[in-house]
Amino acid sequence: MKVKVLRVGIYQTNCYICVYDDNNSAVIIDPGDEGERIYGVVAQDKLAITHIILTHGHPDHVGAVPYLRKFTGAKVLIHKDDSFMITDSEASSFAHLLGMNPVSMVPDGFLTDNDTIDMSFSKAHIMHTPGHTPGSICIQMRDCLFTGDTLFAGSIGRTDLPGGDEHEMRISLNRILTNIDDNTILYPGHGPSSTIKYERVSNPFLTDMDL
Repeated sequence: MKVKVLRVGIYQTNCYICVYDDNNSAVIIDPGDEGERIYGVVAQDKLAITHIILTHGHPDHVGAVPYLRKFTGAKVLIHKDDSFMITDSEASSFAHLLGMNPVSMVPDGFLTDNDTIDMSFSKAHIMHTPGHTPGSICIQMRDCLFTGDTLFAGSIGRTDLPGGDEHEMRISLNRILTNIDDNTILYPGHGPSSTIKYERVSNPFLTDMDL
């Protein structure tokens, strides 16, 4: 699997395009903004996007979803506990606070913990990791873990935004370190990639939490 990253929008969110080895099928994770730019890569590489998977519902991770669903026909999936962020008009105030336009749409499916998305050409395994938001998830595909705003290279996600919970974040981080192989490549929602092994020994937020 080849992972392409585009840093999009004012918050430089990592949008990932995961392309499979044997064909041109692909999955998009967290298309936060710049839908035309993302679709330009899709069209140039003649990719068939089957799914758009969201690690959580914050505006900087979902902003380009309506545009991309329109032009790709991909199924949009989000954890059920974050679905209100893209379906409830009351959530739009947070988008305006971030200087972004709110997204209003109905997902094609709702994810829960331990779900497996069978895409015929590969599978994506879902780990519910609340803390940054109630419905934050990590997505494991082969030797890659897409962590959204739960775990970064050298840092962890904020818990002081609406829906954040420091206790839940601690539990989620412990679950990642307990269940994910050290050699797994970490692809966070912002910033550079890393590995679980490196973060385990070097991330000051993990060592300070004594996980």
